[in-house]
This record gives sequence, structure tokens and C-alpha cells, in this order.
Amino acid sequence: MKRKEIEDKLNKRLGLKRIGWLTNIFEEVFESNYVTKRITQEKALKILKNFLRDQNMKELIFFPDQSLGWISYDSRIKKENDPISFESINDAMMFLERQILYGAENYYITNQNIDYILTICHEEDFHISGSKEFTGKFKENYLL
Repeated sequence: MKRKEIEDKLNKRLGLKRIGWLTNIFEEVFESNYVTKRITQEKALKILKNFLRDQNMKELIFFPDQSLGWISYDSRIKKENDPISFESINDAMMFLERQILYGAENYYITNQNIDYILTICHEEDFHISGSKEFTGKFKENYLL
């Protein structure tokens, strides 16, 4: 998937003309948006890993806030028109672990349809956005 394709999908799903800090609009575009405050990025990443593995999530798309400028911290992000998509949860998690070390971004994981977005924020927030059923199951099984 090319950068333009993911940008078009995000624009269609989120109703944006210009991508910025996405967390500001989650309450408007998803049925449910839950935010956990004061959670370290490392703990949020561990929760995210467990969830993705338990749910056997595949074909993940990762993007940081600056993603549609595609700032390159990793050799996998060389071309401006390449989004970061993963077929394997392990690949996604290894990549995220390296990215989170920088700590000055918000990091988003979603699927190809953008049915949900899980966000690890550099301000030590963790957003779970999607359907009421999705966020409810996530809170019940991974945050309580």
C-alpha cells in the first residue's frame, strides 16, 4: 500500500483534509474512544503486544503523527511514499519497540479497514478507538 492509499483511507474514514494529531478527532469518528492516562509507553506497548497476539491480528498498519511526512528512524522507512505495514505481529512489535525509544511521537496501529486505532502517546496516554464492543473488550481484558 502506498502513502497516498493510506492517506486516502484515513481521510475517508476520519473525514480529514490534512492529517495532524489524530487523537483530537477520535471521539467524533469512532463509536467509542477510551483513554488511559499516566501509562508509560513501555507498559502500553506490552498491553498492545498482548492484545494483538491474543486476537491474532494481521495486516497491521503503523504510523506516527508525523507519518504522512514519513520521518525516517528506521531503514524500513526510506521512501516518502511507503507506509509501514506488517504481516506479522512480531515484526510490528520489534519495529514499535525501536520507535518508542524516541518517545516524542504518538504511535498508531490499525488494520487495513481502519476499524479501530490503538494509540500509544508520548504524553503517557493510551487510546483505544473503535466500536463499543471493541473498546469494551479491550478495557475488560487488557486494562483492568
